[in-house]
Amino acid sequence: MKKNKFKSVSKVTIGVYVLAVLMGGIALYNVYTCYDYIASIVEQGFVVSENLTDVINYYLSNVTPYAFYTLCLGVMGYLVQKVSNLVELQQVSVVEIEEIIEESENADEDYENLLKEIETQ
Repeated sequence: MKKNKFKSVSKVTIGVYVLAVLMGGIALYNVYTCYDYIASIVEQGFVVSENLTDVINYYLSNVTPYAFYTLCLGVMGYLVQKVSNLVELQQVSVVEIEEIIEESENADEDYENLLKEIETQ
């Protein structure tokens, strides 16, 4: 029996990863718009070296939330995938244990029947 090299990924995990990619795209778009805005005010005479803290603050306030959400959604997708795999493994273990218990009960019944046969002889 051949096992799949690729484990099945749940729809929830795929959805969370898609949202992470979208947030990453929004973060990159905000980086571009921030750069475009800073470039336009530099053309008007704004000196970046004198107001470096303002420029950094502008970038951080516009980009950081989306980058943070991207990271959180990526980690959430990873955790959902791991928990899903863990639940699947536990379900398989329970089935195997139930089969073993049934086999041992059948063996006990066979042993008891054998003892009864010996006693009657």
